[in-house]
Amino acid sequence: MSVEFVNPVGVKGKMIAPVPAKVEMEFAEAVERVQQRVRDGTASLATDSEIKKLTFDSQKLVYGNWDKPGPCQYAGCGERSIRRSHTLQRAGPLAAIASTDNHVIAPTLNYARAKIEYARRGLDQASTFAGFCPEHERLFEGFENRGTLQHPREYVLQLYRTVSREAVRTAFDIAHHEKQAETVSAQKTKTLTRLCLAEAAKLVSRYPVLREYQLTPAGMSEELAEWMTVAATDLGQIRAMIGDLQLAIDAIDQGALGAHIHRYVLNGRLPITLSGQSAVNFQLDDEPHRLVLFVTVIPEATRTQILIASRSAHAALLDHHLSSLGLLGPGNGVNADALLGFVEAFLFHGTDHWFFEEAYWKSLPPASRDALLAAVVGDGKLGIDAAPLQILPRSPRFVATRDPLLPARPARKQRHAARRARGWSEHEPLDLQQSYRILAARKDLTLVASRDNYSDDIHVHSKPRRKDGWVFARSIRAGQWRGGWRRVRASRVDPFG
Repeated sequence: MSVEFVNPVGVKGKMIAPVPAKVEMEFAEAVERVQQRVRDGTASLATDSEIKKLTFDSQKLVYGNWDKPGPCQYAGCGERSIRRSHTLQRAGPLAAIASTDNHVIAPTLNYARAKIEYARRGLDQASTFAGFCPEHERLFEGFENRGTLQHPREYVLQLYRTVSREAVRTAFDIAHHEKQAETVSAQKTKTLTRLCLAEAAKLVSRYPVLREYQLTPAGMSEELAEWMTVAATDLGQIRAMIGDLQLAIDAIDQGALGAHIHRYVLNGRLPITLSGQSAVNFQLDDEPHRLVLFVTVIPEATRTQILIASRSAHAALLDHHLSSLGLLGPGNGVNADALLGFVEAFLFHGTDHWFFEEAYWKSLPPASRDALLAAVVGDGKLGIDAAPLQILPRSPRFVATRDPLLPARPARKQRHAARRARGWSEHEPLDLQQSYRILAARKDLTLVASRDNYSDDIHVHSKPRRKDGWVFARSIRAGQWRGGWRRVRASRVDPFG
């Protein structure tokens, strides 16, 4: 520990006699003796109980604003959010595990006792955050009211809520750690000053001005500084994932995901729902990598769906990680125990945003409940670490599969998708006579047609009324219309992707 010395002789508004250099040196030696006691553990600037109290006080100060309206998480929206956007569906996974009086079990910060406890949470209050403005909250109305996810676009929207909550939570975590660093530093400064003045009591009695010296432990701890750097980097990845998913919301209707998503289905209802984000550090091709991944567990009446996602740019990293866990193989079959082990590891080391069925929670051994609650505070481990104990039920009847959100496409469509991803770069307008025949067949002279030089397909679309509007598009292959008319964003037409 280093100490910053500030001689207050020049402080404005104070007339202070200077301290002789010899006395100041003796005082510095007294301070060094105190520092040595702190280093060897015979003196403490802040006890564990004091740090714990300061930590919870800063959490209380920061998280007291958790449900207050903030900026809408939809990128580019400047409106204020509502107070309670649900991350997990109230009528879906939460209702699937709720008690008869519509309650679930969730970890809760007890400010009075300064500890994490479990508490019953009503479905109106469970899994909420200040996320979206009223307009963008309507994005989720369809499956929120129905209670089930059916269309690939709805899975993307569910992940969009998961990732948006993680953006808010991570920003709150950073604010909390900054506040914690301030409060702990202030406590240590107060204790350091008291110990130094006691050590140099004889000097202080002769030179009272020494009481005015500022003794400050320099800087935050290396561990906290490293955490702040990593957290800020992860927050950047989380916000980038929001951008990917916003593109996916439109792309999914055209057979593209816009993000890297794996969906697993277990043929039994788990007594838990959760969502959150974790990180995995590993070496790949002798290079260090950090993967930020997102997980959502969705129990239903007779099955449980598990979504695991990352940015498209990190697809290879996520697949490598899942392959190492035995969750990604040549077929769609997956070892159910391996999948449950992944969820348990994420439960312990990846998120504090989980909700248990009350009856199942009470059936767990007290030691298991205590271990899970202790993990909420954070143990420094990552999602790659195995769970310390088994929490979820096991059954020989459990069967798990990996079901892609989108069906496998033939090679030709995959090539087209790859071209769409990098942009259609070569196409030419049709000659006037051929264009007229196509337009007349549609009896709509506002259509535009062009030929794709890669596939020789003819792409036809209506003219957009405005740049960000919608157009109707269709293709002609070998002189025949292929499929029906599709509704596509005008911004994705080149000629259309």
